[in-house]
Amino acid sequence: MHPGVPAGQDRFDGTRGLERRCKGSGGAELGCLQVRGRNSGEGQDIVTRVTLRHGESFNSMLKRFRKAVTRGRVLSDVKKKRYHVSKGEKRHRALRKAIVRERKRQRKVRRRIRRGW
Repeated sequence: MHPGVPAGQDRFDGTRGLERRCKGSGGAELGCLQVRGRNSGEGQDIVTRVTLRHGESFNSMLKRFRKAVTRGRVLSDVKKKRYHVSKGEKRHRALRKAIVRERKRQRKVRRRIRRGW
């Protein structure tokens, strides 16, 4: 992996599956960023890769990379799988979220009724 970093960890924030170098070119490609994550449905690796365009600054490439990672929901999957959550805890969290959604919906309905919709 990376020198001085324990196996299974990344040099950025300690989460697994994140890498900074593109491997398609043997790691020799300079203007390239990629992140690897697991597809929760099929167990396949998902790779989000951004290559530096001609005349593009590193900051704009980094911005495109962040957007691509956000769109691919890679980091949210990594955060969700960082700790084991039991089925009961998942059900409890889902129930709490449903209660909050329903209360929010009821507040909207009450506001509409008060306004005379």
